[in-house]
Amino acid sequence: MAKVLEKFNTGKLRHVLKIQEPPSGTGTRGERTGDWTDVATVRGSIETLSGDEVIQAHQLAGICSHRITMRYHSGLDVRMRFKFEDKIFNFVHINNVDQLNRVLLILCKEDV
Repeated sequence: MAKVLEKFNTGKLRHVLKIQEPPSGTGTRGERTGDWTDVATVRGSIETLSGDEVIQAHQLAGICSHRITMRYHSGLDVRMRFKFEDKIFNFVHINNVDQLNRVLLILCKEDV
């Protein structure tokens, strides 16, 4: 993963992403009610996973379609999601590269 830190270029963080957390209300049957809440707005890089990367991502975290790279942001968990324009990316796996609190690689599944 040290290679990721070496290649990390903040100039490539060209996408403006909203981090959202799930609704906190519950209905009579225990289902979530309410709207997703914006937690923060961050810059990141959205990449569609290619052949070999998809295979590796599936082995690691199930079905993933995209990798999002961003600066470290505390408090994220896999219940959250990104909103980019009209697209939704649900978190599948969060990797704090080398546990240095500098870069996050987040594997996501696009909600279609």
